[in-house]
Amino acid sequence: MPRGGAGGVKSKIVKDVVHQFIELPSDLVATIVDRPLFQRLRRVRQLSLADYVYPGAVHTRFEHSLGVAYTMRRALHHIVKNVEEIVMPSVAEYIEDEYPLKGGLQKRLQGFATNLIRDVTQALRNMEGEAVVAALLHDSGHIMASHIAEQALHDPLIMVAPRAVRELPLLEEHEDLTIKIVSKLAEEDVEILYGNRRVDLRRVVEILRLAYSRGEWERRCMRDAEYQAPAAPGGLGESAGASRYATVAAMCIIAQLLSSGIDVDRADYIIRDSIHTGSLSGIYDINRYYAVLTLVPEARHTHSTLKASLRLGILEKGVTVIENMLLARIYMYSDVYLHDVSMIYSAMLSRVISLLYIAAAHLQADAREGLIAGREEARRLLEKYPALEALARLQHGVDRESLSSLEEILSMATDDTLFEAMTRIAFGRAEDLAGYITALGDKLQTSDRRARSWYREACLALHLLSYGVVARRHVDALISGSEGIVPRLIEAIESESPHITGLLRRNTTPLVTLSWSSYKPYQKDHTGGRIYVFRKRYPLEPVEIASSDQARVSRELEGKSYSKLLITYPSLNMSSQGVRHRREEPQIWRYRKGKLSADLARGSTLYRLLERSCGVSEGEARRTLQSAAARAKDLALDLFRYV
Repeated sequence: MPRGGAGGVKSKIVKDVVHQFIELPSDLVATIVDRPLFQRLRRVRQLSLADYVYPGAVHTRFEHSLGVAYTMRRALHHIVKNVEEIVMPSVAEYIEDEYPLKGGLQKRLQGFATNLIRDVTQALRNMEGEAVVAALLHDSGHIMASHIAEQALHDPLIMVAPRAVRELPLLEEHEDLTIKIVSKLAEEDVEILYGNRRVDLRRVVEILRLAYSRGEWERRCMRDAEYQAPAAPGGLGESAGASRYATVAAMCIIAQLLSSGIDVDRADYIIRDSIHTGSLSGIYDINRYYAVLTLVPEARHTHSTLKASLRLGILEKGVTVIENMLLARIYMYSDVYLHDVSMIYSAMLSRVISLLYIAAAHLQADAREGLIAGREEARRLLEKYPALEALARLQHGVDRESLSSLEEILSMATDDTLFEAMTRIAFGRAEDLAGYITALGDKLQTSDRRARSWYREACLALHLLSYGVVARRHVDALISGSEGIVPRLIEAIESESPHITGLLRRNTTPLVTLSWSSYKPYQKDHTGGRIYVFRKRYPLEPVEIASSDQARVSRELEGKSYSKLLITYPSLNMSSQGVRHRREEPQIWRYRKGKLSADLARGSTLYRLLERSCGVSEGEARRTLQSAAARAKDLALDLFRYV
């Protein structure tokens, strides 16, 4: 509902489960929230298939994005308030006490206190619209199944598939796509208003790049965002250098608010996911979180130079609530994000998306060249399955697309189009697509002798896994969360070491999936990820949270990582199928029996569907499934022995 705001700016109020009421300027809602580009997020689930375990987890990227925009707005207001009421007086008092007779040095430090901090704070005020729009659009690059689609980008299957698959173009990460979407808005001069002021979309793009590009952050926020005062004493805030510093520093601070250890993104999703899943271990005091955010100044001086910087941080009294937030995230990973069953379904869906992506890429090439099914048939298949068309068009990037075309593509890349395609496949209503996949194998056999068998197994996998996801019948899984081994395995897999690639090539097939999840509760691997504490006694000497006198938890979290590795596969046997280690080897894998094996008994109707769609007899299908189960166990043992 509309409501009058400060200075005659009308507002809209949205009722929300996390914030009670989200208040945003009416003109912002009219100019960007009501566009198809943003409305499509109503059809992209925040946690994808988590509702298979937690039925209430059906919330979307739409409400989360509204929540992050509101959280950004409140965070900025509290930062400015804390700087004016606590930081600046503390710095001024400290300089007076510590440098009473040091003349020029005191004057230069006072210039830093009264001018530079003031300039950066004013720059933050001036960029509120850009900050809120960056927060609002931070997830606009998410496509169907959210992060599960990104898992498909890193699917080891693609790394070891036949050459024709390995040469296919890859989709972009959602952060990169987000930056391109906002860049497209800027290129086409789209007017987005915030409180009767036009938002500078090029600056929004800069903020997003700083938030999501490590190289960009290190180049600009570690080099350009450090102010060096002139050798002669004088008014720092009046120089052109100080003005440039204030602009860059403000953008870096907003980028930290988007992506850091205390960012507004996680501030919203931890509580939102907790409420919707019913796992209340993710609840912390978000109002207290706002109240302790501030800017943390740092100054270092020699006889001729004063170096000064400002970064996002917290007040000393806020260490407890921030540690509560860190713990809440740990508990949400333990209870929700790394839940065995949820991860198994995510692995199944990720593989389905990988296989659809492969089919889409071939169809896109076929629509141009007509090598397999002919141009018209390839175009017909893409039009019949909007999810495939979206994947096909996204593979070749969005740089050349117009904004209206981009909105059309993204509106097809949603959960509803994905599940429509999977439902057709699961119940045998996609024989044309299945026939195309098997024809691919026959055609490519001449250049790769693995192609025919690989694409037939891909057809089987696409049907069985689609059925499993749609009917909620998960496959078997081997699961490891061993602290000493799993992080090293994940690092080796992600680095694509030759030995690991050889293991995967031998044992990874369309029916055998290898997936993982790993996170660090407190990342110190780059400056933007560190949490700094402002101390009133030493206001120009910030400390990291782990070194604060008030810290209790963060010290224990330094260097910690929590990981889980899964190998999933459909099994024919209802009995336990664990991995048999040698007697002297530790048992790092545990077995989770699936429900799908009950549907794969001899004579099951699933086999008739597979024969009709993929041209594979029941006997051949069962042999392929038995081979996949054996390969999954071999992969588990090989990975363990590799480490």
